[in-house]
Amino acid sequence: MHAANYQRLLTWLTVGSDVENGIWSIIGARSAIRQLYFNNFDHTLIRDYEWFAEYFKSFHEISEPAMRELQEAIDEVYGFNLPILTKESSYLFKQLQLHPEKPLTYADVSWRTNLKLYGWWK
Repeated sequence: MHAANYQRLLTWLTVGSDVENGIWSIIGARSAIRQLYFNNFDHTLIRDYEWFAEYFKSFHEISEPAMRELQEAIDEVYGFNLPILTKESSYLFKQLQLHPEKPLTYADVSWRTNLKLYGWWK
């Protein structure tokens, strides 16, 4: 995975609790990772809004245990250590995050990111 896409993925998996329905974006991203890894999910369903409506009916409410279960499943598979950000932390992250342009090369990203600190580049 391209490093810029990796950073975007981490953002989708953690940031959003500061806005209305933002937590649903986090749940959707985490559910997608779980579905793709554990359930051999047919990714073409993401275009089917009727399927989405039915799928999300199973999420009657957002609960801390449900979020933690999704987090632990993803952490185990990918080695992430995903936090559940508070509203304040999520808001702060958005103020600090630089959003790289899409057509970045690996060389661009290697000097524009702090992922070196986490072993992304040697």
